[in-house]
Amino acid sequence: MSKIKAIFTDLDGCLTDGGMYYECCTNAIPREGATFEMRDSARLSFKKFHTRDASAARLLHERTDVKLFVLTAGTEGRNGAINKERMKVYYLTEPISHDIPDKLEKITEICNRYGWNLNEVAYIGDDFFDIEVLEAVGYVAYPVDALEGVRLRLYKGTRLEVEAKGGEGVLGGFIDNAISNGYIDLEKEDG
Repeated sequence: MSKIKAIFTDLDGCLTDGGMYYECCTNAIPREGATFEMRDSARLSFKKFHTRDASAARLLHERTDVKLFVLTAGTEGRNGAINKERMKVYYLTEPISHDIPDKLEKITEICNRYGWNLNEVAYIGDDFFDIEVLEAVGYVAYPVDALEGVRLRLYKGTRLEVEAKGGEGVLGGFIDNAISNGYIDLEKEDG
């Protein structure tokens, strides 16, 4: 049985619920004919992450040799501070990758660097932009509320069921399922 060497996951819609909460009236001034006119643009203030994902990432880091990577097409300017702060507790193998329009290209580059084949890695995605990667990797997962076009496709890779919505423990559910099915061993090679 093949073992998972790395897990790659999308961020928004998988590790978060996909919602983005903006502050927008910080420097608003009254304007004739309208309630407010914005002097400054809105800024992202809140995102919801789940502690089950962070604890699963810690387990992965402390008790396995599986590496964890987070990729997002979201721009670092819009999401960077929030994402970077939260990812500190995920024990990522490399810093979060922002502004990644071609995730398959990035994952292939990382796999080449570490000497892995695409069939040895897992990907968790929820959106149309994740389909190309989901079709290329050996292990596939998505939140139960992923787009229908993602959920209804047949993938060549092993699909591991996740019973959580985005932002409600998708990564934790995936890791639990992978361990239960023998795709991840709870022991490091060096001891």
